[in-house]
Amino acid sequence: MAAGSIPGALLGVSLLQHLRHLRGDGVNDFIKSAVGMLLVCIPTLLLFQGRIEEHVTKRTPTLKSFVGMTFIGLFGGFLVGMTSVGSGSIIMMLLLLFYTYKPKVMVGTDIVHAVILTGVTSLVHSRLGNVDYSLVGSLLLGSVPGGILGSHLSTRVPVLWLRRILCAVLLTTGARMLWA
Repeated sequence: MAAGSIPGALLGVSLLQHLRHLRGDGVNDFIKSAVGMLLVCIPTLLLFQGRIEEHVTKRTPTLKSFVGMTFIGLFGGFLVGMTSVGSGSIIMMLLLLFYTYKPKVMVGTDIVHAVILTGVTSLVHSRLGNVDYSLVGSLLLGSVPGGILGSHLSTRVPVLWLRRILCAVLLTTGARMLWA
């Protein structure tokens, strides 16, 4: 996946920089709309995740299917480079649609891939001066304890309820971004 996602992320960041050069701060409205659309599409796919998993459980991965992972990576990387959305959510949905690895392998693979993808993308954005480090620090102060709490709760709350809560939050956020 990284063979596609790294070039995809670089393309996404490059296009974003080009659009900023052409449109200035006007590109922010485009990004807001793109993120809003993704935040509406992702929970829609999540709602059908169970059916998707049932449909693909019998399919075995082939050498040809591994080429498809490069294209999934390219698409996901492009979205991450442009919007920062997709490294975990969209790529995971695409993996669920096309591959049948055990869930723990899919989650672990997606997380390791996301670390690589977001690491490269964040370095490029940093070099371009697109990072506010005080904001990063503030976000980490809340997100690290939130991630720990979420990991703790995820083992105690039924998966169906976690999925419903996540979908509701994403749909609400996406709708607010689109119609604000």
